[in-house]
Amino acid sequence: MELPDSFDKIGLALSGGGVRAVGFHLGTLDILERVDLLKKVTMLSAVSGGSLVALGYALSLKTQQPNQKTFKEFFKDFFETLPPLNTLEELISGAATPNSSGYHTLVDAMARVYKDKYFEHCYGVNFGNPKFDVFWNAAPQMHLKDLFIHSTDFKTGLNFRFQFNDPTQGRVGDDQVYLTESQAKEFYLSDIMTTSACLPGLLEPMFMPADYQLTDAMKLDIRDHFKNNCWVEFDYVALMDGGMLDNQGISSIVLNVLQKAQPAAAPSPAPPKPQPVPPLSAFDYARWWRDRNRELARSATRLTTQYDPTSVSSKRPDGGDAGPNPPPIKDTQEDDCPDNFAALNGVLQDLDLFIISDTPTFKPLMARFFPKNNIFESITGAAKWFLDRKLNHYFIAWVVFLLLCLVGLVLGAWGLVTVWAIASIPLLAKIGISIALFVALATLFLHFVGGLIIWKGAQLAEDKLNDAIPLRNHGLWYYLKNLTLGDVVHMLRLRAMSVLRLTSEIFLNRVRQLSYRWALEVEELDKRIVPNELLKLRTLTLPAGLGGSWTPRGPYTTLPAWMTTLSPDMKDIIEEASEMSTQIHLDGATVADAENNLKLLAASGQITTCFNLLEYLWQFHSDGSAWSNAPGYDPFPGKPNAGSIFLDIKEIWDKLQLDPYQFVEDRLS
Repeated sequence: MELPDSFDKIGLALSGGGVRAVGFHLGTLDILERVDLLKKVTMLSAVSGGSLVALGYALSLKTQQPNQKTFKEFFKDFFETLPPLNTLEELISGAATPNSSGYHTLVDAMARVYKDKYFEHCYGVNFGNPKFDVFWNAAPQMHLKDLFIHSTDFKTGLNFRFQFNDPTQGRVGDDQVYLTESQAKEFYLSDIMTTSACLPGLLEPMFMPADYQLTDAMKLDIRDHFKNNCWVEFDYVALMDGGMLDNQGISSIVLNVLQKAQPAAAPSPAPPKPQPVPPLSAFDYARWWRDRNRELARSATRLTTQYDPTSVSSKRPDGGDAGPNPPPIKDTQEDDCPDNFAALNGVLQDLDLFIISDTPTFKPLMARFFPKNNIFESITGAAKWFLDRKLNHYFIAWVVFLLLCLVGLVLGAWGLVTVWAIASIPLLAKIGISIALFVALATLFLHFVGGLIIWKGAQLAEDKLNDAIPLRNHGLWYYLKNLTLGDVVHMLRLRAMSVLRLTSEIFLNRVRQLSYRWALEVEELDKRIVPNELLKLRTLTLPAGLGGSWTPRGPYTTLPAWMTTLSPDMKDIIEEASEMSTQIHLDGATVADAENNLKLLAASGQITTCFNLLEYLWQFHSDGSAWSNAPGYDPFPGKPNAGSIFLDIKEIWDKLQLDPYQFVEDRLS
């Protein structure tokens, strides 16, 4: 099926990835704005770091004169707020202030950072501390019709979505837990942003409604709503980073497209009921999910088979034109609806293009394996001596230390009594000696008590381990005491590296892969996806043996040579940006260094977006003919819209080859 030459309805998903994602997505939006595609984005979905860009851009569309914010001002806001912001220091200092529940938490401090440093700082003159209800304001109208901000519901294990939809509002929440529209409007954007970017391990969960900036009456209303209308065992839910389930924000747009293809349902005054709780068994859950998606596909197929879209003289049930004699509704059976959703081809009128802006990190192949050698083998001198001592030696030294503390306490107390018993010592001298002895005694006492506490804690820990790992012949210490300190540190290091590798790379990569399957399940949607991955260009800079290659998606096995040629500066930018870690602050010893890193990330987003759009248009809209600069050459016959966009992006690409930072500097000038 040939794709239409139309890009009027675009879906854009912004992935998570901390400040790396923020900078990259700024570059993505900048290129789309320069070629007049950003104003055609009707669906915007975001996760974690991408949510800050999404919420900021959506807010900028709702500003009005005399303080209307242009795209350039929206872009500059991030360069004014992020480089000087020391997020970790703000969190540590902010944790000293208790939240509305009386607890000291880092997540509440993070919400205040977003509130003070971004939303109020950049949009306070327009909205004060903006709430979610700003998107329901009738004016000014914005081109975004669907906005999704992802988080993860720890109670149900599902995506909890804060969403705004025009004209028909969808459910804010997930299948089991949701908010009413009036409740959702009361949430502050700083809290929604914190929920979406609540990194596990660094921050605590956001407990709804207790941890949110809501009135007591609203909190009570939400608790009652949870207990009476939702599948919630308690009157709260725990929410964290949305990237744990869908780190690209793909699922919301795919579900939105599928649901827009359903027949219009009659309005019901009754509140929506939660869906049945999904099965706990992984296999049963997969079957439940398959059947649910098949039903979506069957419903869409019924819709498309009951009217002739080329006729316009009567109305179909959902209000659209149906034709004079629409055919009867087809009773679609399960066999008519394969798992790949092929039956949905032709019903995606609400999505012409789906751009997925994704920022996974890159690690060279050799850096992904654990070193087999102990890093302490190269250490020499005194440090080597301490690392080579067995735990039994440290235990003996510890016992000796406790005994010395006890002897010191006895001798100190005896000395204190003796000083005051000698009449010839002046009073001031007695007081001075007594103070010195008292400080020494207090220090020894604290060390002695601390040592006893550690000893008792170690015994309790050993008892717990013995219960968990029952040993028949000897206790756990019998085996541990012969290990050296270096052995123990090495084993702990490897375990920590394993957990870090599992959670930050293997697990997240699998989540990304599964999320892409959401979109690829719809056969027609596959040809409308632009996977704007940061790693796409990085693979072109690597040797073939280390993963460097270009894999064609469309019918053509080659691209024009100029498209796959990167200048040295462009290669440096892509390599450095792709290796930046996921974190909540910009690296840099100075504010200027941090700003340069943000510029690099934005430039990487611009370069990557140009390449991926050029590749997509060439693969799915051109005739694939050999590129020529000859007058009259047109590789897009019958596709004037695609051809015009292609040439506009090529012009930007040629300028980026000469100076990859020029468009970032242009926005900041």
